[in-house]
Amino acid sequence: MKVLSTIDGRHLAATETAAREFRAVGLSPEDYIITLIEGSADTVIVVFTGRDRPRGFRGSPPGLPGYEVVVAVKTGEVVRKNFVR
Repeated sequence: MKVLSTIDGRHLAATETAAREFRAVGLSPEDYIITLIEGSADTVIVVFTGRDRPRGFRGSPPGLPGYEVVVAVKTGEVVRKNFVR
């Protein structure tokens, strides 16, 4: 067996919220690498980066725009969401 990834259970709800927001703009998480970053003031930043982005490439590859969702851990509310350049 091979471990594919792990996630702290405290961040599962934030990840699910971010995935819903991501799908709402018409993008598919299956095409992305998902990174969780501890933000300030009890937030989690969920970043979606195109899976096929070449190493060292700046910006998003064509057709796979980066997207970022900041979620409040305690309330599950979206604090901010935006495309990433």
